[in-house]
Amino acid sequence: MDIENFCKTIAFKHLDNLTEKDKKLVADIVETIYDNRYKEVKDKKLLELLYAYFFKEKMTVDKKWVIKNMLGKPGKEGVAYIVYDINNPSIELVMKQFKKNKSFVKVRDEVKYQLIASSKGISPLIYEYGRNPVPYIIMEKMNNGTIMDVIGRQRGILTNDQQNQLIDVLSILDQIKINHNDPNLLNLMFNDDKLYIIDFGMAKFLKDKEDNVNLDRIGSYLSQISGGLASYVKSDSVLLKYVKDKKQLDRILYYINKNRAKNL
Repeated sequence: MDIENFCKTIAFKHLDNLTEKDKKLVADIVETIYDNRYKEVKDKKLLELLYAYFFKEKMTVDKKWVIKNMLGKPGKEGVAYIVYDINNPSIELVMKQFKKNKSFVKVRDEVKYQLIASSKGISPLIYEYGRNPVPYIIMEKMNNGTIMDVIGRQRGILTNDQQNQLIDVLSILDQIKINHNDPNLLNLMFNDDKLYIIDFGMAKFLKDKEDNVNLDRIGSYLSQISGGLASYVKSDSVLLKYVKDKKQLDRILYYINKNRAKNL
């Protein structure tokens, strides 16, 4: 099936004139594309409009949270949406909606860890979580993008203040004995100028003897995704003090110095 042409053909026909039988058939196809082949569609806005047309009831969760639009691309565990309270449309929040087979026990655990972290000011506030019919979490919206988005706007620089914020976030996680367990740069987001960490789906409590588990992952942050943060810091970066593995540190320094020499 040519997904692109299908979406355009359906969108430009008089949808209200379809018979109920045809509507059901088209709705099933739209839902299948939306759930399973979203990444293949170039005009995602058009697909989202079609989905909203056929599944209006799915655009409101628990008769309270109205879905405005999709946030980014669907992930392994589900989809994130911009939503608002039907009684307070002026405040936008984020809904993380999981797939049907997601264990609600695991969702509760994720909420538990994030609530502890948000109480320390390092993770978005959680407004509500539930299951209707699939599990979801409603949380504060981060308005300034991921750490990589911010670096891009800063022309490839991670400032000293931002580096220190990363150290503070990871230090606090160690202090409250939570192992975030997913050192992914996309899980570091800014709200205005303040750094937060999100997605506690793999988090666990640290054991008594475990210490500085999150801080020790700074080496991973520096190394990942085509050089990671090492692409955006200098050889005297404060982050380098927390890389304990000498081989990893040597590789990171080599990358930093190679990049600097290339840009001279």
